[in-house]
Amino acid sequence: MEPDILVIMCDQLRYDCLTNPVVITPNLDRLREGGICFHNAYSQTPVCVPARHSFISGEDAFSMGIEENYFPREKEIAYPLAREVRDQGYYTCAIGS
Repeated sequence: MEPDILVIMCDQLRYDCLTNPVVITPNLDRLREGGICFHNAYSQTPVCVPARHSFISGEDAFSMGIEENYFPREKEIAYPLAREVRDQGYYTCAIGS
């Protein structure tokens, strides 16, 4: 049986808050303990929509022309991460607001 893959991209979730003993995050702690935690991960851009598109496309957000949280729907962007995961037999879904 293949392991499940869950990618969580959170906005406004600062590292110094997650490592602060005063901030209690039991659910995030359980997810981290049961998976892989990237301790030195950085975003190419602080704006959430370009950062997400960059992650799933493997391309720089600025070279794709996505520099803000709005871009025209007619813009065609390839998403090789989702395709690769689907090709391995997984179902993919993106949920966000």
